[in-house]
Amino acid sequence: MNNYVRSRDEVVWLLDVAKRNEVRMTALFNGYYVQLAMRRKELDPLRRLINEGHEIGTHAHSICYDKTSDRWFRCTDSDEWFRDTRSLVDALLDEIGDGDNGAI
Repeated sequence: MNNYVRSRDEVVWLLDVAKRNEVRMTALFNGYYVQLAMRRKELDPLRRLINEGHEIGTHAHSICYDKTSDRWFRCTDSDEWFRDTRSLVDALLDEIGDGDNGAI
């Protein structure tokens, strides 16, 4: 959980820096971060990204999501881990109401 809090605070810091310097950024998120933000209902930093003209996209590592046990685990199937992450980023963008998934 500490990684999530630190990452959330870094997103806010980056948003403030981008605003001060009048630059746009692309923020790439993994499914784990997005899932926690949605569960904790801490979507304001993510909404700010879209509202201030930035882009949100998918960034995936070799972790997959097991819905049955509600846990993330290491896996080797790149199609699975990208699909798991992308579906959560897509769900986030649907929830905050705007933006396209800048999946890389």
